[in-house]
Amino acid sequence: MKKSIVWLLVTVIIVSITTVAFASLTDTKIEVSFRNIKIIHNGQEVQTSLEPFIYNGHVYVSIRDIAKIFSIPVSWNEADNSVILGTKNKLFYTLSDIKFLKEELQEQNDGSFKNVGSSYNEILSGFRFATIKGKVFKNALYFGGMGKEYFIFPLNNKFSSFSFIAGATDNSQTIDNKNDYAIIKIYGDSQLLYESPPLNSSSPAILMTIPVKNVQVLKIEKELYGESIINVAIANSTLKLIKEK
Repeated sequence: MKKSIVWLLVTVIIVSITTVAFASLTDTKIEVSFRNIKIIHNGQEVQTSLEPFIYNGHVYVSIRDIAKIFSIPVSWNEADNSVILGTKNKLFYTLSDIKFLKEELQEQNDGSFKNVGSSYNEILSGFRFATIKGKVFKNALYFGGMGKEYFIFPLNNKFSSFSFIAGATDNSQTIDNKNDYAIIKIYGDSQLLYESPPLNSSSPAILMTIPVKNVQVLKIEKELYGESIINVAIANSTLKLIKEK
């Protein structure tokens, strides 16, 4: 076994096969082992720019070599000493990243009040766990109230597409009529973009992507048909940001 004393400078970027973080802001002298380590990816040996080595029971490979293997862009930010893998700016968002507009009543000229926010059951509905067809989703948009509910999200023309899984949740309760159902409708600036098929405990989950380019306000609505308590959820929501030119 060949051992060598090496200097690791903070400007030398390395990554462990397991997660290890160093918080030192000074040069540190350590002892490492070189063993002619081979990197195999999909059955093929990969030539690395720097020789991998072992330190403290972990294999270290240049982060640039790892990024090249998986075709991930990598860059170094001198300002805050950070390594940027992939795009520098966030490209994908979830609904939970965008604060929905809560219920807000505005008085009209005739003395009546208009709901200009989102109508929802504050106790039951909102972002929470949801189970659809036995699969548990974290941070799903959950509709648990009776009647019609909706959430409104300000997209501000920033996104190109909206992907999601939709379905009735496993805790839905059928009272008498198994033909009772719920429907999810999605509006972009008051224009209907998507309407789900009837959803109940027997219907499959739906994987859908819809365009939302040039949409200022996104409204997601649940409406019940019948007397059963059918809860629905939007899970794995993904909003793709429009790239700035």
